[in-house]
Amino acid sequence: MHFCVHCGSRVEDAARPDCPDCGAPLAAPEPPGGGYVRIGATRLPVWLPWALLAVLVAGGVTLGVAVADRPDTPSAGGWSAVTVSPGGTYDGWTSLPSPTDGGYTTPAVTPDYDDSGGYDDTPTPESSQEDQDASTVVTTYYDHLNAGDFQAAWSMGGGRLYGGSYSDWVAGFSSTAHIDVTASDSGGGQVAAEIRATQTDGSVQVFRGTYTVSDGQLVGADIRQVS
Repeated sequence: MHFCVHCGSRVEDAARPDCPDCGAPLAAPEPPGGGYVRIGATRLPVWLPWALLAVLVAGGVTLGVAVADRPDTPSAGGWSAVTVSPGGTYDGWTSLPSPTDGGYTTPAVTPDYDDSGGYDDTPTPESSQEDQDASTVVTTYYDHLNAGDFQAAWSMGGGRLYGGSYSDWVAGFSSTAHIDVTASDSGGGQVAAEIRATQTDGSVQVFRGTYTVSDGQLVGADIRQVS
């Protein structure tokens, strides 16, 4: 009994000249004690597995010798071992001391001291947006008047300062051609202002005084005509 070397089928009749499955001619019977080893339907010379084993063993020995001869390195990548001391540099990298190093000092944060005998770590508030933009509110108010946008100027505080009706307030600007204003913050929402109102007949009326600004609105005024 043997196997077909073409399809691997089992052939019961050793004297049969061809394969009963694929019809291919069968090889001559293997001589007794021949120099072959069968793996499934494949015959291999008996020396081939031993040759493969010898190659694997030789390769392992070569690799072991190569690793043993390699210099002591921190990794298999072949990087040279370099010791970087605290504060030193290596390829542009700076090693900073850790909090446990002797040369490390934790930056001190000095809290604010209050009169109550303790420390106050509450941040000091910055000046409010109102103080910073109080003069801008005044100049914006007059920008609306020059643009003829009386409703916007009225909403910014014109109605609060005038105290009368909207129509009467608008009528008061009928003879005014243009208004120039110079405003400067005095702090606390107070704005010093000088107003030069050019009339339709070419004459100029000058006013000076202060405006009080709060939350982007004109809430008070002390303005007097000086010429």
